[in-house]
Amino acid sequence: MMADGSGSGGKKTPLSRSPAYIQGRVRTRHTTPKMKITILTEVPSNNRLLQMHWAERMRLKAVFMTEIWAMLTSKVSLPIKRKRIKKFITVTLYRKGRRYDKANAYGGVDKMIIDPLHNLGLIWNDSQPWLDLDVKQELDHKNPRTEIEIE
Repeated sequence: MMADGSGSGGKKTPLSRSPAYIQGRVRTRHTTPKMKITILTEVPSNNRLLQMHWAERMRLKAVFMTEIWAMLTSKVSLPIKRKRIKKFITVTLYRKGRRYDKANAYGGVDKMIIDPLHNLGLIWNDSQPWLDLDVKQELDHKNPRTEIEIE
């Protein structure tokens, strides 16, 4: 083995094989611009979703999918080709009442926002290696809404 650690008889490794190049190829954030979607329906808490009849829950999920689809068609052309990249999604819940606890906020967003985004082809998968989800909550008594930022 040589002093430079190459072990190849003194030949230097080309730049394309160096660890710095390989490390530079791994992206932590995708370079596409942010997409912001605002829907006027409030996301129910996870407790409320678990108490619903399954048919009522599916109707509510269809309402969310329709609203997201309607906002998307005004911004991008559908169908969207699904890409295998990690997505960073920030959902801000503007509520007129009190805030949910963390588990209820994430559970409601997962079922009513993330599943439709997956079905519409905006995210590859909703598992942790493919999705970084952040849920924020704000109070807005006059204009309750849900804002979704995708990058």
